Amino acid sequence: MNSNTLQINETYPWLEWVKKEPSNESIVSRFPKSESKNLVYLKTPDERFHAVYDKTSIYMDVYERIPNSNKYAHWDYDSLEHLFTLRRDEYYCDNFYPIFYKVERQWRLIFNRRYEGMSVYELPSGKELYKNIKPSEFIGDLVELEVPNEKYKGRFYFAFSWIWGRHETPCIIDMKGMATERNYDNVYVIGKYHNYIMCNINDNFDENELNKLVVSKITKNDGYFEITFDLKEGCSIDLKDYDSDY
Repeated sequence: MNSNTLQINETYPWLEWVKKEPSNESIVSRFPKSESKNLVYLKTPDERFHAVYDKTSIYMDVYERIPNSNKYAHWDYDSLEHLFTLRRDEYYCDNFYPIFYKVERQWRLIFNRRYEGMSVYELPSGKELYKNIKPSEFIGDLVELEVPNEKYKGRFYFAFSWIWGRHETPCIIDMKGMATERNYDNVYVIGKYHNYIMCNINDNFDENELNKLVVSKITKNDGYFEITFDLKEGCSIDLKDYDSDY
C-alpha cells in the first residue's frame, strides 16, 4: 500500500486520493447537494474501508480501497470502490454513529441505521448480519473509552442513550459483543463513581463530565466486565448528592 490518504476536498464536496508529496488529484466520488464542511469521514486503521456521510443529511457511503497491484502501472494511485449506501431513519435517530470493528480478520460496520437499535454489516459485501441490537432505548452520543489494557482498545464505548422524554440512560457498550451478536458480556461500572455515572440523579451527566474521569481498571468475570473509573488529575466532582457506597 502506498502512502495515499483519503481526504475531503475543502472547496467541493468530493473525496479524493491525495499523496503526501505534490501530485495530481483523483476525484473518486461526489456528494450532490452537500457542502464539504458538513461531511464526516472515517476509516479503518489499515485504510481498507472508508465511510463518508453528511452530518446534516441521512445517507452514508461506504468504500473499499484497492491497492494498485501492477508494479509497472503508470498510475500510482490506489482505486476506490463504492460498496454501498446506507440510509438512517429520521425518527428519533438524530445523528450518525458508525463504528468499524474487526472480528478476527474481517472488518464489520456497526451503524444506528434504525431507531430500534444498532445494525452490523459484513464488509465488503454490505450484508446486514444483525439488526435491532438495543443496549438502551435510543442511542445517543457514542464515546470510545480510553482503557488501560491494550487488548481492550476500541472495544468499550459509553453511550448517552435515552428513553421517552429525553430521560438520559447512560450505558457502556461492548462493541465486540455487538459485532458478533453473541450473548455478549454485560458491562458494569463499580467503585465510588458508579452512581454519579450511571444513576444520573440530576439528569445532567454528559460528555464533559465523562471527560473528568478515566478508566483505571477492567476486570473480566464469568459473563460480565467490571470497569472502575477514577478522577483525572486536576479535575473535581461534587458527590454530595450521590450515595457512593457501591
